[in-house]
Amino acid sequence: MPALYAVTWGRVILDEAHMIRETQTHAYHAICALDAQRRWACTGTPVVNRLDDVYALVRFLQLRPWSSWTFWKTWLTQPMATPVDDPRRAGHRQTALQLLQRLMAPLLIRRYKHDRRADGQPIVVLPEKIVEVRYLEMQADEREVYETLMRQSSRALRHLRLAGHATYPHVFALLMRLRQCCDHLRLVRFRELKARRSAKIDALLALLASARRDAPDGRMVVFSQWTRMLHVCRAALAAHGFHGLLLDGRMSAAARERTLRQFPPRPFCVLLASLRAVGVGVNLTAAASAVLLDPWWNESTEQQAIDRIHRVGQTRPVRVWRFIVRDSVEEKLLAIQKRKAALAVS
Repeated sequence: MPALYAVTWGRVILDEAHMIRETQTHAYHAICALDAQRRWACTGTPVVNRLDDVYALVRFLQLRPWSSWTFWKTWLTQPMATPVDDPRRAGHRQTALQLLQRLMAPLLIRRYKHDRRADGQPIVVLPEKIVEVRYLEMQADEREVYETLMRQSSRALRHLRLAGHATYPHVFALLMRLRQCCDHLRLVRFRELKARRSAKIDALLALLASARRDAPDGRMVVFSQWTRMLHVCRAALAAHGFHGLLLDGRMSAAARERTLRQFPPRPFCVLLASLRAVGVGVNLTAAASAVLLDPWWNESTEQQAIDRIHRVGQTRPVRVWRFIVRDSVEEKLLAIQKRKAALAVS
């Protein structure tokens, strides 16, 4: 669209600005090429995976000298990469963190749901939200497959390192299979046609049965990042007399709208939703409870999904359960989430 670049814009406001965090993409370069007198970047997730996600925003905002990659890498990326438990270089990391805080302080406006106006009244009035982490134990056959996958992944990673090919995509793929195994064996053993039970399916069915007894006309949203897991859940729900609707990113806009229209009017109903398909622009206040079947790499993505329920228009307390398998890679993901959240807050 050449016309966009023929204008000197008074102000460019970039919503969901974290979407340009990958600085090698066409979208990033296209956005940064716009000629503007003022630039705003709006996001609830400035740090998605790493500190350098913030660099993309700084580059878009044209904050010199920080918009120079060499300058940013020297003063922030490399010092912040220092292990937290390395006492010899702890000072480098602390200095870099202080620099980052000084950089962001004059240009960052942050708003929270619990913020209050000058008169002491809350900016947004919302009902209570309770989030519970529910730890689950794998069943015997799940644990056997998980441990086998763990050994295979360790061997594969060792061989990749020896060959000098242990890149991020390789490690990510190995971790993904372990994470999928925590959900259901069907996600990692594709020849196994018969739907088998899993710790998460059993926990979900028990939770739904209890919720339906307490509120026969209630609605619940179940989130997973894997469409295959949503289909496994829908089959299990149907076998136990629950009505489930499916909402995932592969559906057309019209199909999504039809599904969302069907959700509110029914008696006890479960919406099985792809975690990232409902992050923006979807209103799910017809429900007052949700289950996160599997953890994502950062908590803010999960929070965006939950906020489709806990938002303006919600009149009931909201209850959220996060399912985590004990002694698994999912517990490691929780630790990663906490580190990223701490970096974003700092």
